[in-house]
Amino acid sequence: MDDSKKENFLNTPNLLAQSLIALANTSASIDWNGMRNVALTLSSAFSEIDKSTEKFTENLVRIITTFSDQIKQIHLPGYSDEEKQKFIESFRLWGSYGWTPPPDMPFFLFASAPQNQKTANSTFAPYCKNSYLYSLFEKIASESRVHLSDFNVAKQCFLQKNYKSCAQMLFSLIDGVYLRIQPSINENNQWRKAGKQGVTRLKSTLDKSTQEQWLFSRLLNINLTSCLYALYESHQGFQNEPINIINRNFIMHGMGHRKVLRRDCVQLFLLYYNMLVRTRAIPYRR
Repeated sequence: MDDSKKENFLNTPNLLAQSLIALANTSASIDWNGMRNVALTLSSAFSEIDKSTEKFTENLVRIITTFSDQIKQIHLPGYSDEEKQKFIESFRLWGSYGWTPPPDMPFFLFASAPQNQKTANSTFAPYCKNSYLYSLFEKIASESRVHLSDFNVAKQCFLQKNYKSCAQMLFSLIDGVYLRIQPSINENNQWRKAGKQGVTRLKSTLDKSTQEQWLFSRLLNINLTSCLYALYESHQGFQNEPINIINRNFIMHGMGHRKVLRRDCVQLFLLYYNMLVRTRAIPYRR
């Protein structure tokens, strides 16, 4: 991003608008005129809200509508198909190592593929600190579809260092998300599917819901399903339990021998958060 664009962007009269400058470091090819228009719209609308609480609802609706319309104009025109494919592979690889985006993740975090599991884990070390996790817990608890009582049990187990119990509870919460978006019985007279088959159904639903959305949304779905496939991988006869990453089938069926780590639980908290976020627009079924 050149200096003139950065200076103009910083001159927008609102701290919320200024905070978008973080996105400037992701790519010089972003449509900066579109981004600045979004920032100015947000600044103007929030200023009106400050002046009159009576207009709060009206302006909030306008903010959301305008933001939704204009954010679609922000795209990545400077990236070639080859570069986009590299992004796809990078997001997929991060998921295969068990990592999904923390809230407000900077794009560059997943823009480059990690060399190995150890590198991926070390990159996420700042997001494993208690100070960050408390913030993550608050964000999860604020989600409208969170199963709050079970989530609180998982959180309490984590704080008490009962990591295996924490992981089991989190896996059950994650299962509940993809199961609830499935019909109890579908058009082929098939019942809800759990485990890897349930993940495949979730992937199909996410693919349909974002097929016309911008690249970043599709990348997030690729990362999410890649992580789920890694954690839900089937092993015939419960042989060869993975060492570097937790496996849902071993731990939920009482066949695991690998020690459950604090890091495993952090990965699962992030996964649960992303499951809730990525499925917000998908209706739950009875």
